[in-house]
Amino acid sequence: MDIILYGFGGFGYSVAEIAVENGYKTIGVFDENEPENITLKNGKVSFLGKYNAKIYPNVPLVITIGNNEIRAKIAKEIKHKLISLIHHSAQVSDNSKIENGCIIMQNVVIQANTIIKNHCIINASVVIDHDCVVENFVHIRPMVYIGSNSSISTCSTINPSSFIERFNTI
Repeated sequence: MDIILYGFGGFGYSVAEIAVENGYKTIGVFDENEPENITLKNGKVSFLGKYNAKIYPNVPLVITIGNNEIRAKIAKEIKHKLISLIHHSAQVSDNSKIENGCIIMQNVVIQANTIIKNHCIINASVVIDHDCVVENFVHIRPMVYIGSNSSISTCSTINPSSFIERFNTI
């Protein structure tokens, strides 16, 4: 096993594709229910059942559940090493910081001096301008623009196509 995903609904499947693009070929899945479709074109996915810290304890894990509160609850229980996954099309400034457990989807732009804290989902085609802080367990949905020097509070969800002016706190 190269990587484990916790959750494998539609979003988990999309994250599995990013994992494969990042070189992970064998993917384990923890989920309460066995997923209906766990086949990938270029990777092998294996259902591992409910979370168990003793299964592949040295394999890195990403929580692939979109609900912020559930993701936060699960993160407290995880014993595996948590990593972030970033799609190859994302443009992340070398002067920005992405912390653990984050998922950065297709065509995201993150400008200089921005901090994305733990377990955030930055969904497709989001633009986060310079000097922003995105706190833990945030989900920024597709096509959002966040202006410079803004701050997004813990467990916030930013709805699709939102426009957040500069110097805002959400």
